[in-house]
Amino acid sequence: MSRPVLANRPLRILVALALLAVGMFAAATAPSGDDGVPAEFLVRAEPGEVVTTRLLHSRLDGAQIARSVTTTGWRAEQVRTTGRWVVVTLTLQTRDSSEGISSSLLVIDGVEYSSYTGFDGDLSKYGEGPGVAQRGAIAFEVPAAALETSGAEHAEVRLQTQVAPKLDDVPVFTVDLASASRVDDLELPEPELVKALAP
Repeated sequence: MSRPVLANRPLRILVALALLAVGMFAAATAPSGDDGVPAEFLVRAEPGEVVTTRLLHSRLDGAQIARSVTTTGWRAEQVRTTGRWVVVTLTLQTRDSSEGISSSLLVIDGVEYSSYTGFDGDLSKYGEGPGVAQRGAIAFEVPAAALETSGAEHAEVRLQTQVAPKLDDVPVFTVDLASASRVDDLELPEPELVKALAP
């Protein structure tokens, strides 16, 4: 009875070494940030292009810059800033669940600005069911000086369906804020249902 055990031993060692090699390859090829922590997969697109990721179909429809933002609805208010509001218009459609975007980032010259979540009509509160597309806006409050840097010409808008999207895909839209239209006050539109981005 001991002979078969000894005969299988080299096979077991070979299988264990193969699994170890596969694990090391997966760890070595996974994306990671500068600190070695696993990072998200960035799926890049230009404004007007539809990006399909694991949980979302998304499209960036435009961007504007304003000194103040006015909300609509029953609790309308005007919110001014000492910097500038960058307001991006997006169309989102969830794929298999009603999970929307949990956070959004605007990246200018490597500096990340989180979306402002204080507006009632903010698209980050998007929560329609799968297959239902909704168009709306997200606002970022940034220093005015950030929009005068060369990095403003190729800023990035990142949409995340998880707060820490390790090893998940993240839509990233490149947007030229240097040439975006600028107004004194911008009315933040209420989210609206639109034609689906994908079947």
